[in-house]
Amino acid sequence: MKLLKKMPIWAAALIILSLVFFAFKAIDYAQNRYTCYAKWADSTIESKYTIRGGCLIKHNKNWIPSEVYRVN
Repeated sequence: MKLLKKMPIWAAALIILSLVFFAFKAIDYAQNRYTCYAKWADSTIESKYTIRGGCLIKHNKNWIPSEVYRVN
């Protein structure tokens, strides 16, 4: 409580908003990673999820976005 008495209200609000933002980003990351895993779990194709690349699959020793892979 001593820290909050010395800290301006805007700084405390900024810290709380940052924590909420990072909590939402962590939930979003976990959800997207699981969706990618579930989409390719029953196949023989290796997959992974990255923050920058999204859902990727291994095709001919290269990682490509899963959205561009087409199954005939």
